Amino acid sequence: LVTAMGLDKPVEFSIEDTFGFTESTIGLEEALEIAYRERPDLKSLKSERDSAQASLDKAKKEYYPTVTGQTGYNALGSSYPLSQQWYGGLSFTVNIFDGFLTRNRIDESFAKTRAAGAQMDAKRLDIYFDVKDAYLNLIAGKETIANTEVQIRQSTENLELANLRYKAGLA
Repeated sequence: LVTAMGLDKPVEFSIEDTFGFTESTIGLEEALEIAYRERPDLKSLKSERDSAQASLDKAKKEYYPTVTGQTGYNALGSSYPLSQQWYGGLSFTVNIFDGFLTRNRIDESFAKTRAAGAQMDAKRLDIYFDVKDAYLNLIAGKETIANTEVQIRQSTENLELANLRYKAGLA
């Protein structure tokens, strides 16, 4: 132990056998809920899915007409009073045919949204199996602790019986 700790001199220490176990009160469903809420990789995939959905919404808006406006003011000249100009304009644009570019952008964005959703579902499934595996290991550990306590109690009783037989001269 001293070598494993990287110490060059022997150190006196005592080992205390304290067996303590506090049972977890969290259930499988609650553990899954916490894991789904707190896992950063799942949060990242959710953000990617939301981004892909926003791209899909933007691509769909290309079917709608656009209205743009412009206004301005100029004051020109080198002597007073300056020549003043006000101007404004409004344009209305309708995309009649763009060689199916809008339709293809929508299809691409939809595919990205579905792919991101599929990745998110796969990650949720991975998380489910990780949490369930850990939960089953916890239950197995609890059972192992209970079995070990019974074995300790039986071993202690066997030792007491052996000592009594020895004292009585039967062993």
